[in-house]
Amino acid sequence: SHEFGHFYDSFINHGADTSIDLSEVSSTALEYLTFLNIGELLGSGARDIHLSLVRDALTTLVFQSFYALFEHNVYMLAENEITEDGITDAMMRAADSLGLNSEALAPDPDSGIYHSLDFVLIPHVFISPCYVESYCTSVAVSLELYFLEKVNTGEGVKAYLELINREGTPLMFEDYLEDAGLKSPFAQGFIRELAYKLYYDILGDYRFDENVGISSKRTFRPAA
Repeated sequence: SHEFGHFYDSFINHGADTSIDLSEVSSTALEYLTFLNIGELLGSGARDIHLSLVRDALTTLVFQSFYALFEHNVYMLAENEITEDGITDAMMRAADSLGLNSEALAPDPDSGIYHSLDFVLIPHVFISPCYVESYCTSVAVSLELYFLEKVNTGEGVKAYLELINREGTPLMFEDYLEDAGLKSPFAQGFIRELAYKLYYDILGDYRFDENVGISSKRTFRPAA
């Protein structure tokens, strides 16, 4: 589903690029929409896949943010600071900024290698500078499409098709979202509302402060 989403995007847009912040929406959102529309065929495995999708989304928000911040830190180094120690320090500062201060900052006791150095396995870091941050913006948009579809079957798919079809003048990130009737991940309260929805989606209830006043607490209910 993920890679087919990229194919579909490229096919209908004749290979034309979009805002980098949307680069992974066509793929990630299609994973979620596929699951929602074939879930009943998965039987007892549906719950495990559901949890896996949510876990992957949350992991993306944390670790791709880390990779993006690390990447920015490296590009800000002076030429004489581009050394093994300088790059490792840039990695550690990025991890520490995001609270990844346990395993991410501790070298493996056997090999001495930092867990966070697995960035060397990510081709995007080397061939598409400043691309990995698109995973964060894209997963946030994709989750909005997921909840649209879950509450009203067909609405998420409709918005997905509108968002992916980019005929006409190229737009900025938030303009594409507005045209498709979607919110921006940068809108005030968006991420907190997303947290409420994900919590309810997995556990079926809320365990947050009653006074926060998030709209999804009153309006979001997953489909039966």
